[in-house]
Amino acid sequence: MRRRVLWWSLVIALALSLSWGIVAAAEYDFNGATLKFQTRWWGVTPLGPRNQYDWYGPDAVLQAHIEAVEEMFNCKIEWVEPGEWFGDQSFLATRLMAGDLPFHFTHLEEERMAIQASLGTLAPLEDVLEEDFYATYPRLFQHDINNPAFAFGEHIYGFEALNFQREVVGFVWNIDLFEREGLPSLYELYQSGEWTYDKMAEIARKATRDIDGDGTIDQMGLYADHQRFYTHAVIAFGGSFERDVDGKVQFSLADPKSIQGLEFAVGLFREGVADNNYWGNRKSGNFAMGYYYVHDLQNVGADSTDRFGVVPPPKGPGQDAHLVDIWSQWMGVVPLGVENPRGVIEVAKALFGLNEPYIEDMASWEEKWWYVSPGHGQHIQDMETFENWLWMLENAKSLISPYIKMSIKMADWEWWNKFHDEVVNQGVSVSAYINEWAPVIQTQLDSALGQ
Repeated sequence: MRRRVLWWSLVIALALSLSWGIVAAAEYDFNGATLKFQTRWWGVTPLGPRNQYDWYGPDAVLQAHIEAVEEMFNCKIEWVEPGEWFGDQSFLATRLMAGDLPFHFTHLEEERMAIQASLGTLAPLEDVLEEDFYATYPRLFQHDINNPAFAFGEHIYGFEALNFQREVVGFVWNIDLFEREGLPSLYELYQSGEWTYDKMAEIARKATRDIDGDGTIDQMGLYADHQRFYTHAVIAFGGSFERDVDGKVQFSLADPKSIQGLEFAVGLFREGVADNNYWGNRKSGNFAMGYYYVHDLQNVGADSTDRFGVVPPPKGPGQDAHLVDIWSQWMGVVPLGVENPRGVIEVAKALFGLNEPYIEDMASWEEKWWYVSPGHGQHIQDMETFENWLWMLENAKSLISPYIKMSIKMADWEWWNKFHDEVVNQGVSVSAYINEWAPVIQTQLDSALGQ
């Protein structure tokens, strides 16, 4: 009986949403045309927690939502499986050249967006999106329409199209381990302005221990995803991945401050007080600090009784503020040649429930975002973490432009893994490795930007 009541409650909510959406949809009438949608986020819907529903296998509730959106815009929605799309970067270009439009909408992360934009397969959106496009989005997902993470060259190609999570990278710390080891609270260090790279390294050295005396480290000071950690260190030390030279973008990772940041981070791995296998060890809880997506807090210490909190990354010597990176900036994109791209975008907003009027009660939606889907609030153990997390979400930005990420990956998709292996495990100097690869990456950059 309870399940039947819940089902009808959702149907009624969908009907109310439909009535609100009619006005917004009135100017976008597709005259019964089929719109093909594609996403790798099959389980992210506006109806419940992630993976409770499936766009590619909708139950009656989700199907009712899809049909409501179809009625709003007088269209038919077809879900297209990603298939070879994520393994073949030329897939879309090949299909478009053959006169075949495989989909009207898809989700891409920023470097894949940059790759497709460089191939000329995506529709520019700067003349499509209104200045106040994000005004009715939830606060945490409001962007400037010229957000550089959605841009490539002189054009905007992406827009916020998930409202699921901002993939911000921060520091998780083991509160109980810090107390056992007599280490200073990261909450207090952060609040007092003493949370710096030097202090982070000092704590990592003190916390790394062979507890049982068997000659093997079984309590790590810092677990960090190396690619994300190196990226942050470069910027935190005042370095950069690019500079402008006579109007041309030049790859600048070999500059002194960039090298300084990399050498600092590499040094912690070489000392053995940092380890890059965060993913494999995050559940154990046998570590002082971890640098990764803060939304992974639900898995941290899953096999431990210790308490964990979150703070922004430490402040580097080249910055006056704490920098928070958005590592994976997912976005909606529309292929070149789609008729009425703004209308397709509006359909996406209604389908994924991105803004008002498709979000009927914004306050309720924002509470649900914290505690139901994706449910971050269920794993936050104190107000300090809640406030730090909120600050990071509101102040995060991508530290590397999409075309730099793309150029590095086009030079070698495993570039960062090879960098870590050669400089940490094989003893190659940071400068030597960067200098060897800089011309290769610059070639990719020149080609992508038409320099």
